Amino acid sequence: MLLILALVLFLTIVLSTLTTIPIIAAVILCFTVVSKNPWVFLAAILGGLSIDLLMLRTLGSTSLFLVIFTFMIFLYQ
Repeated sequence: MLLILALVLFLTIVLSTLTTIPIIAAVILCFTVVSKNPWVFLAAILGGLSIDLLMLRTLGSTSLFLVIFTFMIFLYQ
């Protein structure tokens, strides 16, 4: 779990500095499909908050998108 959160933080930094492609959404999608554990919601919240902090956006907007995205994946599996 700690390794995955470190990976989410690293990808957030890469996302905010190098590219505009939502890498964190792809990572959350893969972890949701493969693991099917509820800790993915925590990773989505932390990843979204770190993106918002690093890109100086309104806090919670990306987290809300990622949590709804994860919920929809859980709903339709």
